[in-house]
Amino acid sequence: MIPSFRRSRQPHRVPWTYERLLRERAITLGYTIDRSTALNYSSALNSFLHFCDLHGFSYEPTENSLSFYLVFMASSVSTSTLTTYLSGIVKLLSPYFPNITRIRNSAIVRNTLQGCRRRHFSHPNRKPPLPLQLLSNVCHVAFPVADHDLLLCLAILVSGFYALMRLGELVFPDDPALRDYRKLTPRSSVKFHPNHIYQFTLPTHKADKTFEGDVIIVQRLFARGPDPHLIYYMPAFPYLHLFLFYLVLHYIFTLSSRSLYSLRVQ
Repeated sequence: MIPSFRRSRQPHRVPWTYERLLRERAITLGYTIDRSTALNYSSALNSFLHFCDLHGFSYEPTENSLSFYLVFMASSVSTSTLTTYLSGIVKLLSPYFPNITRIRNSAIVRNTLQGCRRRHFSHPNRKPPLPLQLLSNVCHVAFPVADHDLLLCLAILVSGFYALMRLGELVFPDDPALRDYRKLTPRSSVKFHPNHIYQFTLPTHKADKTFEGDVIIVQRLFARGPDPHLIYYMPAFPYLHLFLFYLVLHYIFTLSSRSLYSLRVQ
């Protein structure tokens, strides 16, 4: 029996139908993982189903099928990708096969994954660092040109350099399936401070589990380094931001994408 407590006054709420409760819950569950993660997980599930079809295994996961899948895929993908694939398979198949988590944590699957990491170890492929002098030369040569898109590319380049940001946090994805307008920096969040210091808000990102966003502060950290070019980009073409909400805009009133940025930088 539920103990009796003092009742508190509750605001008047209209009850929802059972169909609406199901719909709202389904929509909410769709927000549990990022779009890019969901796309990777979908690719992982497709690869597992193809593996089962190829070898005549049942779609119901077992310790053998998961460990065989790891061995089979380890020869064609990196071990980090293999770990992501395994997480995606467990995530997407758990509503249909509740015991898949136990299978994933079984000794044979864990040891197979560890063996794949050792057997197919590869060194990380890192890009060379961007020298400060090269960055200064690029800004010195390109800055005199009064071109909106060029100033935008310089603003992205220098802001990402000083703030240690990834390119994906500063531009719009090329793949429409990965585009999320909630991740775009709003124009109104930019604040300028003395000594060529400015800040803007990164509303959310893939690793932001609290959805609070981050305040990015950009300043010139080296005496010989170039100025953060956002202080030149925004005042140069103010009419672009009069009616459009977002910060990274091309001259043709479109959002700056990864491909357009890469093409202009080259």
